Amino acid sequence: MIPDELGDYIRRRAYALDMTLTETARRAGITRQALYKLLDQRVTEARLSTLIKIARALNVHPLALIRRLFGTRQFPLMTTRDSKYSHDHAGFIRDATFPDNETVLVNQEFEKKWEIQNLGEVEWVDRKLVCMDDELYIVRRDNEEVVPVLDQNLIPLDHEVAVPSTSPGKTALISIRFKAPAFPCTTISYWKMVDKETDVCFPQMKGLWCKVNVAAV
Repeated sequence: MIPDELGDYIRRRAYALDMTLTETARRAGITRQALYKLLDQRVTEARLSTLIKIARALNVHPLALIRRLFGTRQFPLMTTRDSKYSHDHAGFIRDATFPDNETVLVNQEFEKKWEIQNLGEVEWVDRKLVCMDDELYIVRRDNEEVVPVLDQNLIPLDHEVAVPSTSPGKTALISIRFKAPAFPCTTISYWKMVDKETDVCFPQMKGLWCKVNVAAV
């Protein structure tokens, strides 16, 4: 039996996004009848593929639905591997703007937005997203010698940005302003979450990144 908690969560999330259930089903790529059967507990089990589709439509991590599918059953608390805090877990939801390999023009200024979700049991307070590009360099070959090409990097107009206070289960939208290099290339910028002591919260995670193709006019 599908627990009430799952259906209630889907309805609340759709309402928060100002979406009807019909629109939710359309965005998920499933029939309205299939969604209502799930919400009204007229199915004995839910397919993982269906939950993933619904999660994408609702802009949440699939784990948010899977946990509610288990209802009152014991479900392990998640900790991102080697995270600083026990039961601290983050999930990437989507690129709200400028997805990977989006094209921008040389010297163009643009704003990249990511949406992430707090999937752990620790409230995110006084955290920031900081640029990790000092650890990254791109190389080229000049006369068979490999040399760094620092001028091909994206130029962050903000080197750190506050992460909104985010309770467990909630999502956060984070934005960074960039300027593209002065010539065509493919370039990337990496960012990680730190706490108020500037310790990296999830050292083993890649973090967030912005990857764009830079084109001339």
